[in-house]
Amino acid sequence: MKKFLTFLFLGLGLFTQAQIVEPVKWSYSVESVSADRAKLIFKAKIQKGWHLYALKLKSDLGVPTVFTFNEGKFRLLGKVKEETPVIEKMDPAVGETMRFFENEAVFSQLVQFTEPGTATGEVEFMVCDDSRCLPPTREAFSLNFGGASTPTATNDHSNTSAGMNMADPVKWSFSFNKTSDTTGEWVAKARIQPKWHLYSQNIQKGGPEPTEITFEKGEGIQIQGKAIESGGLHKTQDPVFNMPLAFFEKEAIFTQKIKFSSKSTSLKGSIHYMVCDDKQCMPPTDISFSINLSTGEAKETTQELLSDAPQVKDGVIPNMSSIDLSKPLAQCDTLSTDTTSDGKSGGTIFLLGFLGGLIALLTPCVFPMIPMTVSFFTKGGRDPKKGFKQASIYGFFIFMIYVLLSLPFHFLDSIEPEILNNISTNVWLNLVFFVIFVVFAISFFGYFEITLPSGIANKVDQKSDAGGLIGSFFMALTLAIVSFSCTGPILGSLLVGSISKDGGAFQLTLGMAGFGLALALPFTLFAAFPGLMKKLPQSGGWMSKLKVILGFLEVALALKFLSNADLVAHWDAIKYELFLGVWALIALAMALYAFGVIKFPHDDKGEKHGWKWKTFGVILLGVTVYFLSG
Repeated sequence: MKKFLTFLFLGLGLFTQAQIVEPVKWSYSVESVSADRAKLIFKAKIQKGWHLYALKLKSDLGVPTVFTFNEGKFRLLGKVKEETPVIEKMDPAVGETMRFFENEAVFSQLVQFTEPGTATGEVEFMVCDDSRCLPPTREAFSLNFGGASTPTATNDHSNTSAGMNMADPVKWSFSFNKTSDTTGEWVAKARIQPKWHLYSQNIQKGGPEPTEITFEKGEGIQIQGKAIESGGLHKTQDPVFNMPLAFFEKEAIFTQKIKFSSKSTSLKGSIHYMVCDDKQCMPPTDISFSINLSTGEAKETTQELLSDAPQVKDGVIPNMSSIDLSKPLAQCDTLSTDTTSDGKSGGTIFLLGFLGGLIALLTPCVFPMIPMTVSFFTKGGRDPKKGFKQASIYGFFIFMIYVLLSLPFHFLDSIEPEILNNISTNVWLNLVFFVIFVVFAISFFGYFEITLPSGIANKVDQKSDAGGLIGSFFMALTLAIVSFSCTGPILGSLLVGSISKDGGAFQLTLGMAGFGLALALPFTLFAAFPGLMKKLPQSGGWMSKLKVILGFLEVALALKFLSNADLVAHWDAIKYELFLGVWALIALAMALYAFGVIKFPHDDKGEKHGWKWKTFGVILLGVTVYFLSG
């Protein structure tokens, strides 16, 4: 359910400056049942076209209506009941059969008491129309019961932004310590609830909003330098923004040196901050404070939830000031096929797969097969048009084979839509992916080859002699099997990388399609223009060197999955500095290999590395320095 809520926040936001949609208006009343019992009535008037969810839902794709009561001089008898018949049918907003109310919903709660009193609490609810859902809303209520003169009391509330009771995970306290008659230290302490974190003042652009402290100009007030921060500061890879960030957990302390004069009476200012947990973020908040410089008394004056949260990544509240709820950014019932949920467009995923296919073309398992296969289609003075046609069919089958490899994941998606996301957040599977990538790397280093059984390749190759469409298909399948020792690790990276995102099987299909297209194009292109074959570079040791470079990259990717497991399990073992340090060592090892200092089994010990490889090594040294700089 939390993932669904995050999606809703991404698509809609909590507020807009132009318009606040209020599809539900609540009214509350009390009916006297007996001398010591009363019935609390909660009535929701729902605008036409909208629906309010019931107390119990059969699916996680929605938020049920929940009533929470504070302790008081009464006892709840049973649970909240639905007085209005529940509608159970297909909900266009979420694409599943749901339980909800239209036009009006009435709920009741029976209470027992010994003396007149007040029942307080809140109702949390969510409303949708046929194409969108508003974020869950909390509204407080207060009902007086047991009064002899007023057995029935009614309170009316509107579903406005003021009624939304969003708990702040941070509690602030302020103090001022004089160090002399004209100097002192202003101190702000933030107590942070478990699993939440408050961001540092020093945050790079493109991430969450940093903590910002602003002091108002006052007579004789001088702010000396920038506030010093201390407490539970952490620097690591943030799972929400997928970037290195500095933040506080449990406690944050900000200390600011102040200089003032005898005419100075008070110190005022505000703190702008944002808090997140591992899956979502609260909207940025402003809190104001005031310090009496004579007595040192400090107090919090206001706390305001802002409506202009930043435009940030997956799992985070977007730029609400630019959102019009009448024109939602996304439909709740369908996901756009142009954009995956991690923010990468479908075109970008396709291009990344295409790039992986181009890299695979340059490996020693695939590259030598290009001229050999093309010559088969153009040999013996064969009709060029016929050769091009056969090569095109061959290339199409290469493309289709790799697309077909993604179909089983669509089957898994249809059984359980969240299965790929659950895989990506599972600690043990991330550790398995780490081991797999290390194995891929060792294979690329030349210590062994990942190959399919030779019997499979031989049987498929025999069927490729059948001719026609069937023969072309088995020729393409033979290429896929024979080249597996080089393409396997790249395909594995694509597979694991796809299911580690929240884009599902569709994202994997796009990547596979790009990969297959990149492999198929050369065979068709060179069959159409045989003269281009002369411009191809000769096969040689450079392809083996490329495999080693890919091996180093596989090690770097392996560390990413180890870091994912660390973040999910909260081991806190792989710090941000350690992560970058290992990547710096990998870049340095790549540079030493480019210079010829490091050798692997399939390298010629007497071979000298030319200026191109040495230039590449210099670039890698620069990358090493970049990582070491943090």
